[in-house]
Amino acid sequence: MIIAVSDTHLGYSKCDKDAFSRFLDWVALQEDVTDLVLAGDIIDFWRRGMVSVTIESSDITAKLINLSKGGMRVHYIAGNHDYVVRHLEIFPNQFKFSTKVELVEDGVKYTFIHGWELDPDQNPAFFDALCWSDDNWGRRADRVWDVYSKWIDNPQKRIIEWLRQWWAKRDIEKMSKPPHERDFIKVYGAFAEQTTPLDTMVASDDMLIYGHTHIPCIIESENQVNCGSWIRNEDHHAYNTYVVIDGNEIQLRRFTNGV
Repeated sequence: MIIAVSDTHLGYSKCDKDAFSRFLDWVALQEDVTDLVLAGDIIDFWRRGMVSVTIESSDITAKLINLSKGGMRVHYIAGNHDYVVRHLEIFPNQFKFSTKVELVEDGVKYTFIHGWELDPDQNPAFFDALCWSDDNWGRRADRVWDVYSKWIDNPQKRIIEWLRQWWAKRDIEKMSKPPHERDFIKVYGAFAEQTTPLDTMVASDDMLIYGHTHIPCIIESENQVNCGSWIRNEDHHAYNTYVVIDGNEIQLRRFTNGV
């Protein structure tokens, strides 16, 4: 059995960290679970300084390590907000860091990604730099540009990139906005509203599982499932949803105090 969850955004003030912590306690009790897939944006390095949010999330990290030590395979997919985890080697025996995971259950191939790949507003060239920003939102775009431009060692390219600076900063600010504040989510939201928000389906073909949009849904016509999120905002309550895969059966559930 596989459990997948995404977009907890640990460190963000509207993350439902307490519920996610209880969720991991519940996962630890499930004897049939072989794999836990963290489908990106688990830690929010874009909104907080890396050191402070890592320290605050150490209790969650400890629980994930304990799951791994107990025999569960823990897969950590890099989202746009925690893209730097691709470089981590501190937990080589506990977590498998990647940008895509493929698992097979009952002859069905399940491909897990974060979902920024489907979002035209996202530019992975800036992801790492955004993760290295600090707790001050007002300085974020300037700091990201400084970090990004340091990688350009050709003087002519520096001039060209300087001319593009204003445009790039605008793009950085746009991609940093939550999904519900961008045009992308309006299009995706209309599509998702035509699907079943919390339900069960039987997979007859390969499936794509992802997050990013914060809208939990099963899109049977496209063989897709969105894990949803664990944050609260002005437009919706915390969904606190997760995906359970048992053979070719897929369930999208909401976690409520141990279910």
